[in-house]
Formats: sequence, structure tokens, C-alpha cells
Amino acid sequence: MPKKKRPRSRRNRQTKNPPDRANATFSKFPTLLQNVTDEKRELRDRKNIPRAAIALSLLAAIVVAGQYLDPYITAPKGQSTTAQAVLAFIVGVLMGCTVATLTIAFLTISLTDRSDEALTFHEKLAQRAALGAIYGTLLAIRASAHQLGREGAELDLIDVVARVTMLGTLAGISTCLLSSIKALSRSLAAIRMRDKGSFTLVAIPCVVGLLVAIGIIPPLMHGRGW
Repeated sequence: MPKKKRPRSRRNRQTKNPPDRANATFSKFPTLLQNVTDEKRELRDRKNIPRAAIALSLLAAIVVAGQYLDPYITAPKGQSTTAQAVLAFIVGVLMGCTVATLTIAFLTISLTDRSDEALTFHEKLAQRAALGAIYGTLLAIRASAHQLGREGAELDLIDVVARVTMLGTLAGISTCLLSSIKALSRSLAAIRMRDKGSFTLVAIPCVVGLLVAIGIIPPLMHGRGW
């Protein structure tokens, strides 16, 4: 009489072909990776749209400013008292923010243990300074070209380009002030100095920048320093 085969248990049925199930699982990885890549690309594209719009708007502003504000760009000293006061305030604020930002950058670069925020700040600082220099150069050339097109206009082209390019660089650096404060605070926390004078180290550069702005604005308002 033939023997009856025992029915396989549920455990045996579940582990009958483990390699096939593993292969099926691993075969899904390329699809998952592709989905993640597509999501990252879509997110990057969404971020680039507003940035591109801002960049185009700034380039359009160069044309407009060079057309109508060229005297204030090429020869600020010869303008009215009100115009000099406005320009003096703008330049003074930029100088003060730049001093504070660069002082903090010196501190964060000097620290051996840098936080992720500090590394991001250093990268942003270089990018903003480069963008400011490029934008200032384009603006100076556009304004100088329009000014030279007027009858009887005289200006030192190289001086105007150098001055406005440097001012654009300072403007780019000054936009990193808040990032610099955050980077220094995180870096000090990383080396366990949160409660050991970290507030003082963060506050001193900001106070110095404020004093620089206060010291620069009055002479510029009276026509000295242009």
C-alpha cells in the first residue's frame, strides 16, 4: 500500500523558494531609485523657476538703472544733498554688514570643529560675493556707457567700474549676515562653548559693524569719501 505524503506545513510553504522572493524584492530597487531621482529633479526644477525669475528681474534692473540712474552711479559726489544722504546711508549699512559678516567668517574658518551650517555659510559667502561682483561690474559698464553717450560727459571709466564692482561685492557679502550669525552659534555649540561666552563672540562683530556704519555715514553725507 503506497504511503501517503504528508502535507507541507505553512512554514515550509512560506520558505519554499526564498531566492525567488529575494530576487523579486531586489528587482524593485532600480524602480525605487528612479522614483527618488525623479522627485529630486522635480524639486530642483521647482526651486530653479523662482531663482531664474529673480535673476532675469535683476538683469532687467541693470538696464533701467543704467538708463535713468547713471549720474548717481558714476558720480555720486556731484548730486544733491538728499541724494548724497540716501547713498551715504546705503553705503554705510553695506559697510557695516560686511564688516560683521567677514569678522564672523574669520571666526568660523578659524575653528577646527565646524558645523554643517558653517560650511554652508562659507559656500554661500563665496557665491554671493561672486554674484555681487558680477552684478556690480555689469551695472557699472551699463551706466558708464550711457553716461559717456551724453554730450560733455567726462568720467574715469576704470574708476567707476572698480568702485561699483567693489560695492556690488560688499552688497553680496552683506546679505550673508544672518547666515553667519547662525553658523557661528552652531559652531560654538559644537565645541561646547554655548555657555562660555558664545553670546559675546556673536555680539562683538555685530556691534563693530554697527559702529563702522555709524562712523561712515556722516562723512559721506557731507560729500567726503566719494
